[in-house]
Amino acid sequence: MSGEALVIRRVLDPHWVSPRCPLPASAIEVLEDAATSSDCDNCTLAGVSSDGRMSWLARGNHLEVIDINSYTRLAAWRFCAELSGSMDVCVRAVCEFHMQRDSILAIAIQLGLASSEICLFDPSVCRVIKAISCPYVITSLEPVATFQEVVDVSTLLNKALQCFTGILAVGTETGRVILVDLRLDDESEMFTESRPSPLDVVTRLNSVKQQRREALEKGCHLYIELRGNDHDSNQFHFVLPNGQTVKTLDESSVSVTAIKCIHRIGCIAIGYSFGSFQLWHLGDLQILCSHSEETLMSPITHFAYQEPEDDPRSVCYIWMGRGPTQSALRSNDPASLCLYQMMFATKEMVNGFGLVYQGLQNFGPRFLYPLSFNPLSPSLSAASGSHIISCSCIGDSAMRGEWSDENDGHDIEAVSHDRKGNIMCVVWENDRNSGGSSCILGLFDLDRWYHSQMPGAFKLGGDSPEKGCSFFTMYSLSSVLTACEPDQLTNVWVDPSSVSWFVHVGDVPVEMLMPSAINLDAVCLAETGIIKVKIYGIQQRVLDELNRLGPRVLSNPSDMFTFCWMSGLLSKGGDKKQLQDKLFQCESLLSILLENSQLSFLTSCVETLSSADFGQSGFTLRSLLQWCLQKMHDIKKESDNTCMGMFNGHCMAIDQHLERQLLHYSTQFDHLKLLFEALSSHSAPTTQQGLKDLGGQMTAVTLVKQRFDAIMWLVSTKHLPELSEDRLPSANMYQFPYGKLSDHCDQLRNSTGGPDGLLIDQLVAQLESNALNRWWGTEFKGNGHYPPPSLYALLNVYYIESAPHTLKLSIVICDVSL
Repeated sequence: MSGEALVIRRVLDPHWVSPRCPLPASAIEVLEDAATSSDCDNCTLAGVSSDGRMSWLARGNHLEVIDINSYTRLAAWRFCAELSGSMDVCVRAVCEFHMQRDSILAIAIQLGLASSEICLFDPSVCRVIKAISCPYVITSLEPVATFQEVVDVSTLLNKALQCFTGILAVGTETGRVILVDLRLDDESEMFTESRPSPLDVVTRLNSVKQQRREALEKGCHLYIELRGNDHDSNQFHFVLPNGQTVKTLDESSVSVTAIKCIHRIGCIAIGYSFGSFQLWHLGDLQILCSHSEETLMSPITHFAYQEPEDDPRSVCYIWMGRGPTQSALRSNDPASLCLYQMMFATKEMVNGFGLVYQGLQNFGPRFLYPLSFNPLSPSLSAASGSHIISCSCIGDSAMRGEWSDENDGHDIEAVSHDRKGNIMCVVWENDRNSGGSSCILGLFDLDRWYHSQMPGAFKLGGDSPEKGCSFFTMYSLSSVLTACEPDQLTNVWVDPSSVSWFVHVGDVPVEMLMPSAINLDAVCLAETGIIKVKIYGIQQRVLDELNRLGPRVLSNPSDMFTFCWMSGLLSKGGDKKQLQDKLFQCESLLSILLENSQLSFLTSCVETLSSADFGQSGFTLRSLLQWCLQKMHDIKKESDNTCMGMFNGHCMAIDQHLERQLLHYSTQFDHLKLLFEALSSHSAPTTQQGLKDLGGQMTAVTLVKQRFDAIMWLVSTKHLPELSEDRLPSANMYQFPYGKLSDHCDQLRNSTGGPDGLLIDQLVAQLESNALNRWWGTEFKGNGHYPPPSLYALLNVYYIESAPHTLKLSIVICDVSL
């Protein structure tokens, strides 16, 4: 990676792209055969399960289920094989459906020109376990309620729907949406593709239980049609919640192109082929919101839902992705993303469910981003030829909030906010007729967008465009397209468990809160293979570049120093003259490497600086030694200030942040000690005094590290933080009993005839009395004898240079054991 590629404002490349791992030969053969033997849309539908273990690819009437890690075939199926000779059979939609602990696939099969089947396919047994005929051509599927028992909460789910066990939302050509009862409680059902169960419409919402019993006897599945949009005389009427028709279209030109169930707002979002969408409330089965543009727009192909982290209002957001559908990728429909804000009257906890927004008050667009060829200069006029490959929120599965008794909550503050849920990931491809294709992965951080005052459009860093956009980061996946050739890229899935921000101990600079600091792994599905991608945030990329360049970067540190400054790895203090000083730049780079545990780089510096051809660089072994000494002093001073609160008797709490800070100090002490050892073995002092000085420095480093190791041990054994003896005892808090221990030891000494009778006194007697008077004397409110006046004084024995480490450790262990 060149230095130029590190500039934050540029579209970055992935850190690593695997070669294309081909699917099993048998899977490729049947998928390619399906492409040539079927007259239906020659496109591949692909997806990855929510746990990342399996992927699926469907073309024609063939389905292949592949293990993501081993690339082996888990299952395969040819749908309606006996009918494929008499009519076209093809897969039109696939979605994952959870049944208790297992995942199955809900698959829509088009039969001929006017009908479909819904098949539930279980990859674990490699067969269709349910088949339901549908009188419409299905275009979209979305699970609504995936558990066999739906919680009886009237504000979330209509009473009629509560009678269903397993609910699937089905979108069709002509714009119809139906909610199908999958009857997951009926384990005896034996309907197959050749003998599917028919659908029976619910005619009376207040008597669904009775109709369901009747349907069960007839071998039918019930469905409820969302009938807000009227269909008459082959016309589709798009209406507002008040019933007003705002658009009338021919049914043959309308289809449902996207459906998403958003559990937190109790709604289904429905996107149409003419670019409009609606929100349907699952409580009353009425239209909650209709949004229609004055002109016909590109079809809506994707939805994504996000919630802000700390907005006191009852506000959440939904993304609408527009562009060509999977079957019309070469159309000139411009592709774009639009973020809409939904403001509700309340957000509250519902027992048996979790957080719920209720009472929609306002709905409107807040951010528009055309998916054009140049992602840093987006333009709707340049978005023709683009199409969305995937669009979702990384933490989406954590916010689904399935309706079950397992989701119980009582307090909004008790609901942990997964920061991953604030990251929307979009992947789009742009096909330029003359310049080839490009593919971009974008990460949008909703919280950073808030912090940037919620702009309505993409922008770079204001007065400092080199900083890039603080809430939207782009990565080029063109290398993935190259790896796919001659295949098409069909889907990209980001592994939520791999998503992490750059870890920084202490005050976090704003650059490390941006999406450009995110590291993640992704799986890219091609038509005949799988490609894996690893993406690093800018800070990790800078560290990798430093390691690639090695210690010789110290001969000319200015470029890497600038990159560290821009990425937030360096604090923004210092005057201009100091920032331009070469020694300061070298020491700053070494400090960054130490703080981020790059030990191999630091130790290799010793050997590199010892070489003769590096002598004229201006940074020498002596410079490295001076930096080590100063760094040890600085870290000791900082750690002493941090730890002081554990020894002052007030028993300060040790939270996760403090635990990380202490561990960070410990790691730095370890690495500095190893670096001193490397310096000692490579350095060749020319005088006796030089040897003595180096030995003394090594001893000081060792003593400081040993004392801090003892502090870490006391923290792990709950002896720190310390509660002073004059305070009331507290549960789970260690109270150093100096007075009681002193009296007890005096009594034991009197009964045994003197101090030689106590093991602890025998150990303490091996310490220098002058040193003991210094560290356990009046300055620390002690008398120079055992016991020490506090744990802080006890640990001062580590500063006694003449005593062996085993003796000091024995004294500490014996003391805390009494």
